[in-house]
Amino acid sequence: MIRRPPRSTRFPYTTLFRSVVEIFPFISRALDQNRTARVKIRLSDDLKAEILPGMSVNAEILVASRPNVLAVPTAAILFRPTGKIVYRVVNGALKETIVETGMSNWEWSEITSGLSAGDRVAKPPDDAKLKEGLRVVEKDREL
Repeated sequence: MIRRPPRSTRFPYTTLFRSVVEIFPFISRALDQNRTARVKIRLSDDLKAEILPGMSVNAEILVASRPNVLAVPTAAILFRPTGKIVYRVVNGALKETIVETGMSNWEWSEITSGLSAGDRVAKPPDDAKLKEGLRVVEKDREL
């Protein structure tokens, strides 16, 4: 899994905190605060004087990690009545493949079954209607 430490636009290359003190047990439903949670943190000593009231940060809080896993872009996983699927690229055509997932974040999802290392998957554009057998041409690779 790829993890990035919390960053701020004001302090883009600085780790902002030492530890999480408390995660409030609710997520905001407000549309302008999509999946926003309140978190109390302990700041790094060198930043305490520079953090001002009202500042916010986008952060990913690591609660667990698993090294050396098979992972695909989260956007490549689609939900069907039969379960989670990806479209593998096999001989230039799409093949629907049921997968099981493990840990994930916004960018990457662990695949626990259904794929093997080296399998190529299609990451659909927002407006694409993918289906079994659709011929595809590989344009670029996301690693």
